[in-house]
Amino acid sequence: MQDRVFLDTNILLYALSTKEPQKQKIAKDIVLSDAFISTQVINEVSVNLLKKFAFSEEDIRKFLYSEDMHHGLSVSKRLQIINPFL
Repeated sequence: MQDRVFLDTNILLYALSTKEPQKQKIAKDIVLSDAFISTQVINEVSVNLLKKFAFSEEDIRKFLYSEDMHHGLSVSKRLQIINPFL
């Protein structure tokens, strides 16, 4: 049986950042694995992208497709969770 992986905010931020290429590669491999993420982590990543990485709200995706998260959930009025299998 394979262990379940839960992603923390910093792993997602390293995967998106180009400042530390070695950490970025490792983080991307983890993100692309069969991993889980919470609503809180999505919110934290969004806030960090806006404040620390100077992303605009348009730069951040408006929708997250997930079978595992609550369909219709709105995160900080910026991200809409959609279960494509309903």
